[in-house]
Amino acid sequence: MKRFLACGLLLSLAAPLLAGMTAQTSWTQRWPWETRVDVDVALAGGAKCDLAVTASFRTNGVPVTLDLEQAGLEGDIWELTPGYHHLVWDPAKAGFDVQALTDFSVTATPVEDAAAQRAWLVFDVATGRYDYLGEEAAPAGGWGQDLAYAKEKIVFRRIPAGTFTLGYTPEQIARLKALSSPRNPSLLKAREVTLTSDYYISIYQITGGQINRVDPRASSADSTSGWCGDKRQGIGCGRHCFLRGSNAVEGVCWPDTKFRVTPDSWIGRFRARSGGRLMFDLPTCAQWQRAARPDAQWIWYDTPQHGGGTVADDAETLTNVVGAISHTIMELEKHPDGKWWNPPGRPGQYQPNAFGLCDLVGSRVEIILDQSAGAADSTEARDPVGSSSDPTRRMCLNSFVNTQSLGGWSLAAFASAPGDGDLDSDTMNNFRLVIHLRPPESFGGMWE
Repeated sequence: MKRFLACGLLLSLAAPLLAGMTAQTSWTQRWPWETRVDVDVALAGGAKCDLAVTASFRTNGVPVTLDLEQAGLEGDIWELTPGYHHLVWDPAKAGFDVQALTDFSVTATPVEDAAAQRAWLVFDVATGRYDYLGEEAAPAGGWGQDLAYAKEKIVFRRIPAGTFTLGYTPEQIARLKALSSPRNPSLLKAREVTLTSDYYISIYQITGGQINRVDPRASSADSTSGWCGDKRQGIGCGRHCFLRGSNAVEGVCWPDTKFRVTPDSWIGRFRARSGGRLMFDLPTCAQWQRAARPDAQWIWYDTPQHGGGTVADDAETLTNVVGAISHTIMELEKHPDGKWWNPPGRPGQYQPNAFGLCDLVGSRVEIILDQSAGAADSTEARDPVGSSSDPTRRMCLNSFVNTQSLGGWSLAAFASAPGDGDLDSDTMNNFRLVIHLRPPESFGGMWE
């Protein structure tokens, strides 16, 4: 018989205060019927907050403080509004199935300024552990200095909710057409969109080494190059759908089946590696653009070190901007194989955008959830998810900087390349992962 015994059935306490948000926490164990502990949190004041939930107890006389988020806590802890919230923790699943725990208590602490206090989430792909880091925690030279962040770990940046301009204004489209021949910029006509929840997005495209740690069949563990589609990684609605699962076989298709993926898909494996705690998936069109273009005035993203990137800039200025953020401005003799889309070495070697994301220009195109027509034609102003009118077509986002016959540079449209039929066979595809903290409002608050 399991011997977990808490020293009291109910404990209520006020958690520390942050900027006006308060929390009262109560808990009770379902003993003797089972070991799980129900945790109820009453939030008051403020607007939104995350929760940091800890348990304190003694086992065999040894004091323990345990981060329950890392120990199998079930329930929402992100982007919570005032009111009552229910969580469940099972000490048996955390390895405390035979010990008697004494002096037991649970504390839920509001984290209101999560965009700054939890600006970064670093996920260890091998162990499934993840840690939050504050804004100031980014290394001085960028995350790309350490190969671990291209193989064993994935760095995510928290993107705050808010209203922004999705797509390009008519002036930006005209400028792009004057510079080059962008691929279907009309698919991304400007409109105002609101994202109602924060989310995390990987600062690099996912590498072969990172995929290897959830599926060793897929790649080399030492690979730091961006993943490509030579392993036929469909996106959820094609024939061979390694990323999310197959529509034809498993009935998985965004947005009809919402966030559901198959357990053996890569995204399903990433979710399982986190113990089901993190809702990994591909980004929506709106999420990707919001993260890629923090300020919609820029055609591409601007950097603190290099000004420019607006419709008023000349071609030389725009070329210099792209050269600072992309590996595709290069001497051809350095790349005799002509694979201008292939990142050199490891990710993160060029200037990041204002959110800290790298390689958004000139790398492999990135698969997203929306199908191409749905992303453009959707009238959803809040949390748009596109449509599923053609489940074999999904959008890819990125921009290219190509060489022309006369040696000039063609600046193609940022975030304008649509999915081209069934993506299973396209060897130029890659993807970023996002962590969805709340389901879109259009889903009625339901994940599935």
